[in-house]
Amino acid sequence: MITARKQSVVIVDVPPFAFEMLDHPTLTKTELEILKRIRWTDNHIALSLFISPYTVASHWQNIRIKTGYKSKVELTAYATKKGIIEWVN
Repeated sequence: MITARKQSVVIVDVPPFAFEMLDHPTLTKTELEILKRIRWTDNHIALSLFISPYTVASHWQNIRIKTGYKSKVELTAYATKKGIIEWVN
């Protein structure tokens, strides 16, 4: 007889600096493409990548979870620091 055990998943609020040692290996190609377009609206991102705006929102949520940053301001600073985006005057 085989018994199954329920497994618990614990979600810990990890501070952003814990991800500083990672370069961004956990972000998928699509998530990086979306992060590069951080100044665009979700609709414009969706049109450029041929995906649904709902999918874009889902990717944003995944990016926030993986990086530990909650706002677009924090994500912009992260992307700039990691060389994902560049600011041009």
